[in-house]
Amino acid sequence: MRRGGGDVGEERPPVTLAQPGHGLRHDTDVHLVVAPARGARYVFPTTKHHDGFCLWDTATTRFRTAHRGPKHDLIAEIHDAVRAAGARFGVYFSGALDWHVSDLPPIQSDRDLFTLRRNDAEFSRYSTAQLDELIERFQPEVLWNDIEWPDGGKGGEDYALAAVFREYLRQVPDGVVNDRWGVPAHGFLTRVSWLGGEDTPVVDRWTDVPDGLRSAPVAVAAVALP
Repeated sequence: MRRGGGDVGEERPPVTLAQPGHGLRHDTDVHLVVAPARGARYVFPTTKHHDGFCLWDTATTRFRTAHRGPKHDLIAEIHDAVRAAGARFGVYFSGALDWHVSDLPPIQSDRDLFTLRRNDAEFSRYSTAQLDELIERFQPEVLWNDIEWPDGGKGGEDYALAAVFREYLRQVPDGVVNDRWGVPAHGFLTRVSWLGGEDTPVVDRWTDVPDGLRSAPVAVAAVALP
């Protein structure tokens, strides 16, 4: 995977949705996206992927759909339609990787996913501010973080994960989080199945931090999750 959105060896323009003039039909496209909610139990839209483009009207950056591209809040519209359909709502969020506010070499391996990322306190505050917005605005039943969380936000600070999780559970008492935060706290585990060739069996592996790259247990360990 390369910074900007392409897979290894593949070049393609980054963040197409953010390009000037790119728009969605305001109603029809949103209803098409959430149509499965009519029979589904939950829907988890991507709120921000590794390119850093925010699909809700965040106050943290102008790099958002409300400011450019579609020029409206996609997550708010999807959220409202999902709730109206009677389904549960969760959010996918890229907490560790944000190429829009990073200047790092291209990612070319699984290991790079975990090492080529920002871990400073400023970026930790930035990620937390965005996640706080999503929690406050949408009350998601599930927080699905991807890859990891900035190491600078794993202590006892008011912007660290322990504080985020406490506030999340205060607002959403039956909420759960996944296992991709790089800390010993989770509500459920995630797997990825890798299918090999004709003579290779399916192999399941945990999609958590690779061995040797795990962070030391921190304050988050004390947070009890349902």
